[in-house]
Amino acid sequence: MSYEKKEIRAINKQYLELCAAILVRVTAKVYENIPGFDRGCVCGFRREHSQNDCFLAARVDREKIVYACQASTGLAALQRLEDEFETDPMLELQPFEPIIPDEWQDVPPQLIRSLHVKIFK
Repeated sequence: MSYEKKEIRAINKQYLELCAAILVRVTAKVYENIPGFDRGCVCGFRREHSQNDCFLAARVDREKIVYACQASTGLAALQRLEDEFETDPMLELQPFEPIIPDEWQDVPPQLIRSLHVKIFK
């Protein structure tokens, strides 16, 4: 096993790429396995200190995910999805309040369907 010393910014960029790729891959799998699913909202959360902090979000339809899967990198795929995320100057993801889709404004939370995927380090 070899060790390569990297700057924090480079490590954060790799982490951002990984998060982006996972978000796109999970979304693509949902669309692949549920033919009637045409539009969704995807959010990437980090659970720390019993708070749910959103770090990535995208509103995705079937055409966008096909286009995103053709990208050469995870970040390029996210850009194709017109996602939302914020970073500091060191490219560390920063929490933000995701925009709730207009269609969900008057819907009781228990009627909004969701899928939770845990990814362990």
